[in-house]
Amino acid sequence: MLDYFNATLVTLIEKIKTFNSPILNIEGKEHLVVSALLDEFEKKQTLPDLYTRFVTNDIFRRILLEVATNNYKHSDPIGELWDQIDKPNDTRIIKEKILDVCPDFSLQRIARYERKVATVKLELSDLNLKDRIGYKAYMFRVFSASDDMLFELKDNRIEEFNEDMIKAWISSLFTHVQDVLDDKSKDYTIPLKNRDSLQNTILELFDSCYLQFEEV
Repeated sequence: MLDYFNATLVTLIEKIKTFNSPILNIEGKEHLVVSALLDEFEKKQTLPDLYTRFVTNDIFRRILLEVATNNYKHSDPIGELWDQIDKPNDTRIIKEKILDVCPDFSLQRIARYERKVATVKLELSDLNLKDRIGYKAYMFRVFSASDDMLFELKDNRIEEFNEDMIKAWISSLFTHVQDVLDDKSKDYTIPLKNRDSLQNTILELFDSCYLQFEEV
């Protein structure tokens, strides 16, 4: 089986070489094209529609362009760690987590947080359907960076929680996570990088019990 795979791989590389041209010069980069094709194939295997699982000619040519112009980035390999995180025992939603540490927190602001969580849950569900590998890597990166910053904030807290502190903590989490993802995006593809989705993902991690304000 391994010999068959290796032989197929050699044949594929030889076929890819025939697409080399002055416009799309991929000489010496054929292995990157193969890697990108395998990434695309693996991403699509969870799609419910059989016909959407194929790597089309348009996708192939897009990959050739990315490789030829040195814009190809690997999928983030860290996604499998998301499955290894212990499922939280805490069942409180974000509203309960905030009010438990700050009972006079604005209910109107909490309602806004809840709307943001509902919005990003739909985005994440769609991403998980279309690119499960990218989804898991993204979630782990956001969780890990948020958890690291929360540890520092909790370690340095010297006063009781209030609304301004909670808002400042959420802002600090976002800034740190954004910096981490910006750095990782130099080497890997990051499926969600817009400011709104990133902020909302952090709130969703509170709502889904992976993050909490108090020590546990």
